[in-house]
Amino acid sequence: MKFSVTETIWGGVGRNSNRKKRDTGTFPPKITVQRSEGEPFNILFLSKRGVSRAPMAREALRSLVRQGTLRGIFRITCRGIRPEYDQCAIDLRMREVSRNQNYVLPEFSKFVQDKDLEEAHLILTMGRESESFVGENKEKISGATRPFEHFLPAGSDPHMPDPFLQRSEDYESHYTKLIAQIEQGCQDLFDSIPFLS
Repeated sequence: MKFSVTETIWGGVGRNSNRKKRDTGTFPPKITVQRSEGEPFNILFLSKRGVSRAPMAREALRSLVRQGTLRGIFRITCRGIRPEYDQCAIDLRMREVSRNQNYVLPEFSKFVQDKDLEEAHLILTMGRESESFVGENKEKISGATRPFEHFLPAGSDPHMPDPFLQRSEDYESHYTKLIAQIEQGCQDLFDSIPFLS
């Protein structure tokens, strides 16, 4: 017989524990995740196109899981919320800069399906558009949802910047900074997951 497993994630219990939620001035509320015993912990990253921020976050969190000591099985995925970007090539600049840091991003983006929303225990939105998308599709979502920015230090932008809107000649430093920000958020998320059975 399988029992329900309830886990509590406190955003900010790791290195960013002094971070406070921007809109209320209080610590981010706990995230309660329920799943069947032995079921993989399904985490979904969402971004507008699914070609840059979400794939990078997926690989950063996967890397932490591989190197960490948490028990249990994770299923970490990434999707875009705009159907016109389904099966688009991953951002070549992000791919290049992340490869220099030993990350291997997927080849193509994937548009989020209803099944992805239904099966995710935790959905992390990366940007204003994906946060709005989650609000518009809340009836399809059974798990917890949070903006990825809840896991970033105080003073961070309220939404992850879209690299396509902030391109510069020195793209390497621009993407390196974005990757470092994503790594920081993923580290705090990872530190906030207490256990898996």
